[in-house]
This record gives sequence, structure tokens and C-alpha cells, in this order.
Amino acid sequence: MCDMQLRKRSGNGPKAREDSLPCFARWREQLIAAERSMGWLEECLDAGRFLAVSKELVEALAPALRRFAGTGTILEVSAGSGELAHWLAGLGVCVAATDAGPPEGSEVLRMSAEAALRHFRPAVVLGIFVPHDAGVDEAVLACPSVRHYVIINARIGGALGSPSLWNAPGWKSEPLEDIRRWVITRHDVWLGQAGKESSDILQHGEVWHFVRTAAMSSADERSSKRGFSQD
Repeated sequence: MCDMQLRKRSGNGPKAREDSLPCFARWREQLIAAERSMGWLEECLDAGRFLAVSKELVEALAPALRRFAGTGTILEVSAGSGELAHWLAGLGVCVAATDAGPPEGSEVLRMSAEAALRHFRPAVVLGIFVPHDAGVDEAVLACPSVRHYVIINARIGGALGSPSLWNAPGWKSEPLEDIRRWVITRHDVWLGQAGKESSDILQHGEVWHFVRTAAMSSADERSSKRGFSQD
């Protein structure tokens, strides 16, 4: 079992979340209710929520990650409280959740992305709302062991994630639409009007799979390995 699986029963973090995951429809109802009052973004800011983790989202994401990683451990960078890793572990997906500054009392390993990549040398990395200006995406794409990078983020003003994601040599990207449909983020909005019933929401979240398509050159690999050598 991975670290998150071993620890999920021992701490008070997972129990402090919920004993069962809300379904997508429940999150949509909560978003609409918030939009009719204080606003969904404001509610998410108060809760520290970037992504509404639903039962459908986890059940769609888990088989994709298993397909990429097999029985290997997946590294999650910028994992926050580790909520997503906790629920994925319940479906048998081994995720090592790491963050440079996890919440107090969290089960998440306190490690920078660079340190986590050096330590785990993963083939598959998961990134949920990775800060676009923190150098995390660049570190993941430069790590010699990484073959798959799955991200969930929101497209705002036409931009999604770090610019380096879309122009890294030796990588290609593909949208994971069967997962994206279940993504609700803090940036989504209700399309209804006051006094009118509507369940329509505008979803800004997207899910992308980046896969390495070419081996690194010998010089680049030697340089990367030096950068990711053990301290």
C-alpha cells in the first residue's frame, strides 16, 4: 500500500472531510444555491476549494490513472489537503500526495515538487490546479522518469496552466473529455437568472493528459539527472 493508503485511517484529516463523496448533481445544486446568495467563487474562497471532488469525478479519473501507471505509485504535486488522493486510494489507486505547504495536520507529505520528483522518480504525475508561475510544470516535464502528466485546471481568459505545458519538446497533449464533464471548479458560474429556474452552469475546468513522445537526448538526460539526483 502507498503512504496515503496506509495513513488514511490513522489521522483525523479524511474523517474531517466526509464519510462519503457528494455526487456531481449535489455539487451543482450547491453551486447554484451559492450563486443565488453570496456567490460560488466567494464560497470556494472561504472554503479554500479549487475543485469540487465528486463521486463521478473520482470514478472517471481512477481507471485512467491505473491505465497510465499500472500498479506503480502516482505522484501528486501541489496536492493541498490531499482530498483527491484520499478518495483515489479508496479505489485502489496508489497516490503519494505532496505539497510544498500542506495545511496543518494534513496527511500530505511536505515536499517541494522538485524534492518529490527526486524522491519518487515517478512515471505518472497528477497535478490539480498547479500554480502556473511556480515552476512545477517545468520540473515535471523535465524529470527523466516521467512519462505521463495528468492535470486538472481551469481555463481563464483563454489560458490554462503554464505556457510551458503547450510548447515542451518531446511531449504531446490530449484532452480527457470523459473526465472533464465531471469537473466543477471555483471559477464556474451559474447561467440562470434571478427568478428563473435553471440547472445550467458554465464549466471552466479542463482535464489534460501530457505524454512523453520522444526520448530525451543523452545530454539533456544527463543534465536532468544531475538536477534530480538525490541530495
